[in-house]
Amino acid sequence: MEKPILKERIAIKRNRPFRGKMTHVLKWLFLISLGTFIGNTATFPALDWYHNYYPQEQSSSQGGDETSVSDSTDCNIAVIPIDSGIATVPDGEFLGMKGNFNTSADDVVDVLTVAEANEHIDGVMLRIDSGGGTPVASEIIAEAVKNAKKPAVALIRQAGNSGAYLVASAADTIIASPMSDVGSIGVTMSYLANVEGNAKNGKQFIELVAGRFKEVGNPDRSLSDEERSLFQRDLDIVYNQMVEEISINRKMPIDKVKKLADGSSMPGTLALKNGLVDELGGQETARMWFAKKLNIPNEEVEFCRPVWSVPGEE
Repeated sequence: MEKPILKERIAIKRNRPFRGKMTHVLKWLFLISLGTFIGNTATFPALDWYHNYYPQEQSSSQGGDETSVSDSTDCNIAVIPIDSGIATVPDGEFLGMKGNFNTSADDVVDVLTVAEANEHIDGVMLRIDSGGGTPVASEIIAEAVKNAKKPAVALIRQAGNSGAYLVASAADTIIASPMSDVGSIGVTMSYLANVEGNAKNGKQFIELVAGRFKEVGNPDRSLSDEERSLFQRDLDIVYNQMVEEISINRKMPIDKVKKLADGSSMPGTLALKNGLVDELGGQETARMWFAKKLNIPNEEVEFCRPVWSVPGEE
């Protein structure tokens, strides 16, 4: 079976090797993030205001009659959760790897599009608790945020690393908890080799391929220096692209971004000193930012309540 092309195998994770079981034909990823993603593996974000302002047919709990949710105007700031792993295809198993890839780039873009079109919504807050995700998915969300007409705040709570930080960098401002974990800008595609273990257990790898590099990265075979150089080439390309986009989004000299992009992360207090975030605080700090931006009293800034829906449940 055809192996996925390299770009489709990229994922973002912080610099620690993946410990799970990998398939025989490797479907592995570029990883930038914290390592252990946060969140529930089967949930996807939705928003009360999305359903309130855009009535949808739903099954009634009293007999299955189709009903529509009535309009509501009790909130004016959409809250979009960016939780755990960001991917184009969120699932409990992404391209052969176990992990919490819960945030769908397409879902986030759809919700953001609805917020942009909704006359009752005055701004968007990205509520970030994520160690990252796939670079393409993170880039898709970042582009949508950057092109949004309404003001956007990125609120980093527990973590905003790597791909999640790329998303945050596209917002108009970044607010982070002083104790949050921020940064981890870098790329890794480390993996656990099975070669010695297989030999010890009497297992022999039989290579049958058409294409010189078709089995490159398979954990059941050794990696040659030439193959390692091939992967390093791709790592550098993704890394440089990420650094460039963060530099543009943050209006920060690219040399300064590169100095910070060593794969390490830092608390929010240090991230503020290094220019990775704009302000320390939480949701109330975001409320004050929106009030000033929209020229309205603080008490008129109402955040929509994020909810979670489980696919297949009524």
